[in-house]
Amino acid sequence: MQIDNYFKAKGSYAEFLQVITVKQRINNKCYNCIYMLNKGVVVMEYKLLVEEDLSKCTETFIEVFNDAPWNDKWTFSQAKKYLLDFYQTPGFLGVLAIENDEILGCILGVNRVWWSGDEFFINEMYVKQQQQNKGIGRALLNHLIKELDNNKINNIVLLTDRGIPAEEFYKKNGFQEIERIIFLHKNIKQSLSR
Repeated sequence: MQIDNYFKAKGSYAEFLQVITVKQRINNKCYNCIYMLNKGVVVMEYKLLVEEDLSKCTETFIEVFNDAPWNDKWTFSQAKKYLLDFYQTPGFLGVLAIENDEILGCILGVNRVWWSGDEFFINEMYVKQQQQNKGIGRALLNHLIKELDNNKINNIVLLTDRGIPAEEFYKKNGFQEIERIIFLHKNIKQSLSR
């Protein structure tokens, strides 16, 4: 167990926190679980997602993506199947931010083999609307980066919509747009009706 003390930036959860890092074993691999404490009370927990977390992750997912700026129309069963598909993919890794047994944010993705070194593809990242701009997203990313570094993963890649707050968030956290890549889409029903 490793214990660190540090001062959190203005606008985040607590002014002075103690951080305890505990090893968590999942599928015979050892991972870090981070507890942030204020005066000995757990304020926030960052841990790896396990299957038992999927229902709560689904609730948070729906709350975030059925609201602006996405305004999706997810049902619980659709969203749970969507997240379960990620969970069951070989190389899956998910990181959660939890406060008082409530999931405030999540990163879901998969390790992929690539010619220049293994990379991690973020399938989804979300933080509850009222919890955004409090450092939770950055802490989730930092926890993910430590886990990936321990597993010798070289890069993180993702797709996001242009012109929404998520784009700015990723760029502020060191992600760069790859100019040579375009994202294409084809509607199958329209193609078949011609």
